[in-house]
Amino acid sequence: MDTPLVQDAVSYSFIVAIQVCLDVAAHLVSALGLPKPTSRADLFLALADAKILSPDLSLRLIQISGFRNILAHEYQQVDLKLVYGALEHRLNDLDEFKSSIIAFLEQQGDAS
Repeated sequence: MDTPLVQDAVSYSFIVAIQVCLDVAAHLVSALGLPKPTSRADLFLALADAKILSPDLSLRLIQISGFRNILAHEYQQVDLKLVYGALEHRLNDLDEFKSSIIAFLEQQGDAS
């Protein structure tokens, strides 16, 4: 991440990826008629309560949604070490979310 263009691309990609997770969570919470969370990040807790996500994953996703807010709204103060750390260590959280959602949807398909 040695150029501003690469730094911006990585930051924007994180914003989009995390926003997709929030959007998917919101759609599921709504479609399943789960109690409406008080914040966007609490969508992940609602999915954990419904046994769609593990409690640990939901807490990690809440943290990463806070990271998205920093990237999207406090971009002048973003510490690039945090972005690099997220690139190294937080991509697995996004992959685990995807796998959990796919497993849930496949289970729902099997139940039909």
